[in-house]
Amino acid sequence: LGPLGTANFPALNSGTVLRAPTGGGPVTTMASAQSVPFSSAVANGNLYWTDYGLSGPGLVMSAPTGGGITVPLASGLDDPSAIVVTGKTIYWTNANSSPNNGSISALTLP
Repeated sequence: LGPLGTANFPALNSGTVLRAPTGGGPVTTMASAQSVPFSSAVANGNLYWTDYGLSGPGLVMSAPTGGGITVPLASGLDDPSAIVVTGKTIYWTNANSSPNNGSISALTLP
């Protein structure tokens, strides 16, 4: 893929989040119809990822690592990109192209 904002991106909402065993094996779809899944982290038995949101506001999403229902944890975001989870707190960056000019956001899980 090319840099953000170029014509090299795939069709909108065609992104997929996939899972594969580290030792090899079948690939499993964790989420489909994502705008631009950008970064991921694993913690607390869940996969967390940012959806950059080229077709609309961005999201922070989660799903159980074993597969299951995807849950939007935060929405209406300004181009969320990198993500990290420590304990029960999720941190993500908002890209420089957003009105927040590269800020860091956080969400505490219940």
